[in-house]
Amino acid sequence: FDAAAYSDQGALNNTLVSVARFLNMHARNGVPLENMNLAVVAHGQALRALLTDSAFSARYGIDNPNSELLEKLHAAGVSFYVCGQSMEFGGYDKQELASPVEVSLSAMTMLTQLQSDGFALLP
Repeated sequence: FDAAAYSDQGALNNTLVSVARFLNMHARNGVPLENMNLAVVAHGQALRALLTDSAFSARYGIDNPNSELLEKLHAAGVSFYVCGQSMEFGGYDKQELASPVEVSLSAMTMLTQLQSDGFALLP
């Protein structure tokens, strides 16, 4: 999943909700979790959804509303990557990212790498 937008930091990120809906829909129709290999590549405004509660609170005055969903998606096997270029541009530090999140050189690089590894892009 390509996650770029995040308009209301007081609400859940729409892309993360779509990932959860995708997982739930397939699981309810008999697809085992181990057969669903999903990844989220966040850049731009969506990077905010992958911050720790303390980092989100320091920037926006509230805990990250996505924290519980991130934990559940990670427990279901979803991988999370953020764009290193977006981090630099936005002034984010790696320590501000939630624990399951990895930093990639760029979103374009990670999306290309995942597709060459057999992932299908879901924008």
